[in-house]
Amino acid sequence: MDAWPPSLPLASPAGDPPAALAEHAATLAGLRGDARAQGDALSALGYLARGPGDDVAATVVAVLPLLPEVAIDTRVDLLIWLADVQTGGHRDQTVAPPERRRRGSLREDRAAVRAAVAAASDQLAALLDDPEPRVRSAAALALTFCVDASAEAKAALGARLGREREVGVQAALILALIRLGAGGGGTVWAAFDDKV
Repeated sequence: MDAWPPSLPLASPAGDPPAALAEHAATLAGLRGDARAQGDALSALGYLARGPGDDVAATVVAVLPLLPEVAIDTRVDLLIWLADVQTGGHRDQTVAPPERRRRGSLREDRAAVRAAVAAASDQLAALLDDPEPRVRSAAALALTFCVDASAEAKAALGARLGREREVGVQAALILALIRLGAGGGGTVWAAFDDKV
């Protein structure tokens, strides 16, 4: 693969995020490149996560098929980015009311992004069984903000919680289940019966 083009600007001189797919191909190619190219690509995606969301859904759709192909560290970063991009870069607000209860207050420009992630929620749920705990935790985080995750994806969160031994991954699974309203009927607490 050719090196990441050093002359390719990742943002305008004013620091604005890249325009819709203006650097899409280069960013996606960078995710498959060396460590510097991956860092530059993730930086560009970070700008997109925090900018206006109307044009980001196409990038989400293009990133999803890359998940199985990229290195584990990049896969983790992309899954975290999927959480970020659904919220406009505000995934740190996990203490806010669950998304299912405040759907009307979610940024409207992120609706297409959330729909793109929801369409891939089963693919993301499959990563809950990845051998790498960081991937499992990041997959749970990506599903945390997916208000229209499939019933199968929500069930996979609960099923994984029942089998998960890593405390950090358990925390990510619990957060996702609670925020998605999939923890009702004691699902979250029942998973701990054999662990406590």
